[in-house]
Amino acid sequence: MSFFKRILDSANTSSTVCSLKEGALKLADQVKLSIDNLETAAVKEVLEKAEAGDVQAQFDCGEMYFLGSSVPQDDFEALSWFERAAQQQHHEAQAHVAMLHALGRGTPKDNVESYKWARVAADGGNEPAVRLLQKLLTSMSSEEVAEGDHRSRDLARTLGSSNPGSPSVVGNESGLTNNKPSSG
Repeated sequence: MSFFKRILDSANTSSTVCSLKEGALKLADQVKLSIDNLETAAVKEVLEKAEAGDVQAQFDCGEMYFLGSSVPQDDFEALSWFERAAQQQHHEAQAHVAMLHALGRGTPKDNVESYKWARVAADGGNEPAVRLLQKLLTSMSSEEVAEGDHRSRDLARTLGSSNPGSPSVVGNESGLTNNKPSSG
């Protein structure tokens, strides 16, 4: 084979490879666009359901914003959606609200507010909320715990809970102890 023929064959092969590569990149862009469109449609559907009051969709929106999954990560927005679900007695959402208050994410850190939500969630049988209560009690004064108990009973009444402040699940009556001395 002559030198010039090899160069021409090589050039044809290179242009074929370049064409295939360009085609593959275009296809990848189209697939990504399709996935983005599907994600956008799915997010839109969940948001519409959440806005209409669907408690699970509200919780899902909270998780999407908390994790930054298909939407920009936003603790304030996550807290807002978790609170909506929590108001409808979604116990996992109540535990998430408690956790965000304990961490100061999306809201100023507030152990009493965290305790309030954790206690209501624990009364609903949420185990992570019970563990959060145990942790909170190690850093709260007796006055803060009393205020948290008061707020949790008020919240339970507002939500129509069947067992507001049930001593069998949470609170000092359940064996959880407050290791911090009172501040007074």
